[in-house]
Amino acid sequence: MANLALINCTSLSQEAFMPLCDGKSAFDLVIELAGKLPDISGLVCLCSRENDLHGKMDGVSCISGIDSPGTLFAALQSLCEKQPELNSLFYLYGDTPFVDPALSERMWNNHRRYHADYTFADAYPAGIAPEIIRASAVSALAQLAEGMKGPLKRDTVFEVLRRDINAFEIETEIPPLDLRMLRICLAAEDRAGYMLVKRVCEAGVRGAEALLRYLDENQRILRTLPAYLSVQISAGCPQVCTYCPYPGVAGDVEKLTDTMPVGRFRELLQGYSDFAGRGYVNLSPWGEPALHPEIYDILDTLLDYPNLTGVLETAGIGWDREALKKLADRAGEQLIWIVSLDALTEETYRRLRGKGFQEAVDTAVYLLELFPSSAWVQAVRMDSNEEELEKFYRFWKERTENIIIQKYDHFSGRLPQRRVADISPLKRNPCWHLKRDLVVLINGDVPMCREDLDGQYSLGNIFRDGFEAVWKRGEEYYLQHLEQKYPSLCSECDEYYTFNY
Repeated sequence: MANLALINCTSLSQEAFMPLCDGKSAFDLVIELAGKLPDISGLVCLCSRENDLHGKMDGVSCISGIDSPGTLFAALQSLCEKQPELNSLFYLYGDTPFVDPALSERMWNNHRRYHADYTFADAYPAGIAPEIIRASAVSALAQLAEGMKGPLKRDTVFEVLRRDINAFEIETEIPPLDLRMLRICLAAEDRAGYMLVKRVCEAGVRGAEALLRYLDENQRILRTLPAYLSVQISAGCPQVCTYCPYPGVAGDVEKLTDTMPVGRFRELLQGYSDFAGRGYVNLSPWGEPALHPEIYDILDTLLDYPNLTGVLETAGIGWDREALKKLADRAGEQLIWIVSLDALTEETYRRLRGKGFQEAVDTAVYLLELFPSSAWVQAVRMDSNEEELEKFYRFWKERTENIIIQKYDHFSGRLPQRRVADISPLKRNPCWHLKRDLVVLINGDVPMCREDLDGQYSLGNIFRDGFEAVWKRGEEYYLQHLEQKYPSLCSECDEYYTFNY
């Protein structure tokens, strides 16, 4: 019985080829592990370009031109047609050095025993197990994937399959310990991923079950680099929202004019890029980005960093349509737009946010036209808009799939509690924001998090101290959370389980 190991190498980062253990890289280890998979008769690397692996691995068969779900499954179908003796395909990634041969063997046995079309490890951290696809199912999957655009993602195979999920026999392997809440990916896919897999590698942990126990007991290592940088570029707001604490701290926000200079912003982005490698840059934790007099220069500066993705949270007021159109021609999906509306009717909108309802709605519609896959409308769910929230959802659902219903935040008791439902987990987890986020104010000051409006828990100043020192200072609070010890601000907060990208 012949199986083929397929290694996805379409978007390997330089970190995939950096040494981890005994001088071997993640890619080297994957090649070794692939040869230990059950009944493997050959190994094929899937690449986006012909020279993706040039000088990296001689003698490895490569298929190039793989850049979308459609081209992936077309290539797999061609492989299966040329090798009719194939039983199944083991699909894994070239930056995942902890794929477990023993777990793969168990999956393979179940795959054969139950005549599955597709077998995967459900609820395991990504990068521990391959996906197994029966060769006879590839033709049907290729039909489902035909014409699908967009980059390949780690869940691409399952996303294609679930287009007609009832047409396939599926088997799953369930872990003895469920770590899904930790969102772990054991892949050297970027600088942060490399840092994590290197830590695990140096600890000498091998095998799926041992990895699960180690990761559960050593969550300190999961805090690697900031993935989400929230930058205040403008102090002013066009509205005074009734559920926002910022006016209570900053004063008359409709009259504030302070902004971050473009040069300072570029300096900040360069520092973040050098430190973290890639990530999301949110504009703006406080203040309206459209009020920055050089907002389009700010956004052009951000677009100069293809490793960074911009996230603009806006009231949808004050934007220039012609400038947005020019921006869209360059930005593609590098900019994510979130238009805060909170209401379906002008009456409710005025009560919650003030004037500007029609302009905000028109801006949302226009942004959805310009950025159909990366523009979103948002409503904060609270007692003041609960009655019309379903109508809000249905109205926008007819226009887009991109709708965010955000939980209400009382900012550690600073605001009245106006939530409609308590969705907090039964067991408290360490705060995601301490683990992944940094907030930078106009002057460069870095509070512990967005909830720290008074700067009571300052991490320093990013322009004076730099990213490494500021990020290191935040680790103290994360470690306290791991020990279930919470500063007073954190003890009253219920944002710890929310997650930014």
